[in-house]
Amino acid sequence: MNTIVSTSYNLSPLSFDEPYQFPRHFLPDVMKDESKIPLVLVACGSFSPITYLHLRMFEMAQDHFKERNEFELLTGYYSPVSDYYMKEGLARAEHRVKMCQLAVETTSDWLMVDPWEARQTTYQRTAIVLDHFEHELNTVGGGILTASGERKKIRIMLLAGGDLIASFGHPGVWATEDVSKEQGQMSMDSYYRMIYYINIG
Repeated sequence: MNTIVSTSYNLSPLSFDEPYQFPRHFLPDVMKDESKIPLVLVACGSFSPITYLHLRMFEMAQDHFKERNEFELLTGYYSPVSDYYMKEGLARAEHRVKMCQLAVETTSDWLMVDPWEARQTTYQRTAIVLDHFEHELNTVGGGILTASGERKKIRIMLLAGGDLIASFGHPGVWATEDVSKEQGQMSMDSYYRMIYYINIG
């Protein structure tokens, strides 16, 4: 099997010292059911700190997709924002990434933490972060292999809670073109920008 090496897809310099590697350890090599659409969920946020509800959100989504025949849920990622999000009381990016990693290592056998967004020295819009996942999973990784030997493009969905959905209506928080993309109003070649919405509480 060929080793996949992440390319230098950096929209701004990285602020962490160690080289960046896209996490793939829970990403399956082969689909179980090639009749389904391969799916990866991405949750963006400050995670300062990560909470039980952040973990529960993924489990609720997993239960939902198990009941549907359309998708095969492959894995999920937390993507903490960088320090340049400038939110009051935001813990340092390195600490938030580590907290997320400790949380998934002790509670999950399918969730991962991608530090790419947290390592950036400028704030990255959510649409740009999803572009990063598209690049790593489908351009660098080539999608996912099926049992018949073909490769399928992985669909990427933003896993969003009610607070993120509510922020779509706040002036200046989202670029107009990003809101339309996040809400699924996009061309077919950008179809990975979809939302799976979880309402907790």
